Amino acid sequence: VAHLTEHIDDWMEMLKRYDHLFGDISAMASMARFPYLKQVLDHDLARERITLGSDFPIPVSPWLFLHRLGWSEMQRLNDIDNPIQRNLETFRALGVDEPILNRGAQLLRI
Repeated sequence: VAHLTEHIDDWMEMLKRYDHLFGDISAMASMARFPYLKQVLDHDLARERITLGSDFPIPVSPWLFLHRLGWSEMQRLNDIDNPIQRNLETFRALGVDEPILNRGAQLLRI
């Protein structure tokens, strides 16, 4: 049986040493990694070094965040038909702001 080892703490330590190290939070809306999203969003340096890419077609489930978003917000997000838009709106509802959402384009210079 394979064992998934997460290295979130190692990555957060590496941010202090490497000025050009960034991370993508798109996988943090998956069943396996959703608990890490709050940890990253609550960490000042990590917030400066994250961007939202895409794990499409892996779906984002607002249900994972019911305890943070509340029932009505979770329902609103779940009712969005377009999975890419649902992904974006779910991350926005979780506190991912525009600088994080735009950082990928800046890093790729597009």
